[in-house]
Amino acid sequence: MRRSEATVYGLTVKGNAMQQQKTGLVVSEEIRLQRQTVDMADAVRSAVATFTCDDQLKRSIEVRTEPAWVDVDAMRLAQVLTNIVANAVKYTQPGGHIRVSLHADGNDAVVKIEDTGLGISAALLPFIFDQYVRADRTVDHTQAGLGIGLTLVRRLVELHGGTVIAASAGEGRGSTFTVRLAQVSPLRECTATLGPPDAGRAPGASC
Repeated sequence: MRRSEATVYGLTVKGNAMQQQKTGLVVSEEIRLQRQTVDMADAVRSAVATFTCDDQLKRSIEVRTEPAWVDVDAMRLAQVLTNIVANAVKYTQPGGHIRVSLHADGNDAVVKIEDTGLGISAALLPFIFDQYVRADRTVDHTQAGLGIGLTLVRRLVELHGGTVIAASAGEGRGSTFTVRLAQVSPLRECTATLGPPDAGRAPGASC
């Protein structure tokens, strides 16, 4: 190996090591959830809107939701959904189709993000959420990188007591990511009233 090649190789290895160390810190740091009861349908529509407002998208996105209340950190849920939708857009060619759906399944709220994109090979699929495997749809080890996005997605979902799985029929056959979180009962909202207060009830409260 010539000196110039050795220098480049050494810098590449050093750079990769620094990236891996930084990624490890991000994934391993303590995450505190600030939970609140939200309608997951709003979070889904908001995540998709980030991309449908782009006139250059050239991919169709279909959204189907129904009310599903969950106890989550709203910001972290947005990170999860936006990351998965971003991957679907990234790996779906112009002219392709992405479908995002939310439905209730027993006591769970289930979000599915399906695309007609590049798919995931059978060899890569079991490792798609691993920390140092980039979400490239290839098993070429020269393409290995930092899969911080999907690694963090899995950690955030699991911190909420949920699950996230990836499925694909193979390269060139699209992929499906499924996020499952427990449903909760929606909170009642108190509204102001001008009527006289009832005994035992604070003035101005209607519930």
